Amino acid sequence: MSTSASKLSLLIVPYPDLTNETPSMSGAAMLDLTYALNSQSGEDRFVQLAEQANQALGETANTGLYLVDAFPMLKYIPRWIPGADFKRKASKFRQIAVALPEEPFKDVITKDLSLMETFGRDAKGVAYTEDVPLKTLASIHGGGADTTASTLSAFFLAMTLFPEVQYKAQRELDNVLSSGRFPELRDQPSLPYITAVVKESLRWKPVIPLNVVHRLMVDDDYHGYLLPRGSFVVATIRALLYDEAAYPDPSSFNPDRFLKNGELDPNVPDLATAAFGFGRRMCPGRHFVQDLLWITFASVLTTFTISKAVDENGIEITPDAADNPGLISHPKPFQCMIRPRSNMHAEMVAAATD
Repeated sequence: MSTSASKLSLLIVPYPDLTNETPSMSGAAMLDLTYALNSQSGEDRFVQLAEQANQALGETANTGLYLVDAFPMLKYIPRWIPGADFKRKASKFRQIAVALPEEPFKDVITKDLSLMETFGRDAKGVAYTEDVPLKTLASIHGGGADTTASTLSAFFLAMTLFPEVQYKAQRELDNVLSSGRFPELRDQPSLPYITAVVKESLRWKPVIPLNVVHRLMVDDDYHGYLLPRGSFVVATIRALLYDEAAYPDPSSFNPDRFLKNGELDPNVPDLATAAFGFGRRMCPGRHFVQDLLWITFASVLTTFTISKAVDENGIEITPDAADNPGLISHPKPFQCMIRPRSNMHAEMVAAATD
């Protein structure tokens, strides 16, 4: 994971327009992490598959977008009939859904340097088939690429708009790490401010502002309103994460809201109950994603300085903090300047990715 984070850092650096590039770069890093397939760009077939899968998910997860959602009997009409565009799209999306797990898995079925090594190693008494790693790895690859890209873009945007946060994080890293080494996950207890930056990035720009539709399994009571079993419920995650009672001045990027006396404050609401969904559909990779974000943020802040880009007249360009709407939300395209903190740090990144 640390190596993949270092590679992701190097991949992103040449691109000033981060919002357009981070999905491809995150996809390349996720491909390396899950399948040990080395991709240096978003042109890779498997990276594009993950992007196409997320685009398909964005369309199909919007309940009510297609007439068939209201009239299920329409699923039986032939795809060639005018108005049956949803049938043709479904056929295309199915091809992507089949290709996403199968193509990269077949490519690395004989490799021994990937997460597939761990499947079945300690599964005593558990039935184990090829279908398990195939679908699990596809979930990590497809589901992690775009969501990670969204939070990564939010992180770079925050570091650009709130330089004081960046400086404070770098001071903590410099005080804890010995010169010339990257942070590791074992450093987490000594770097609470970096952990707070991850939490605040997930809160400030939630990946999925409006959660997908859930159906209640039992009757529920909400402030005196009876919600019968079987009701469809949509949680507005952004509203929860921007609740001023829990997070004062919610529009400001302030990692200190998660800290008290220099340590993580256990009394601040746990983001896992909102940023990663709810119930049985809560993101199964939430712990993995938080660790990946932590090591990536820490690696970037250890080695690079992020600042506002300048135009042809040398005037700083202040990014727009607004988001592009969608199932998976991304910041609007913005530019920033990313430079190694020193020659030593540039050599560190180059050596880590050789």
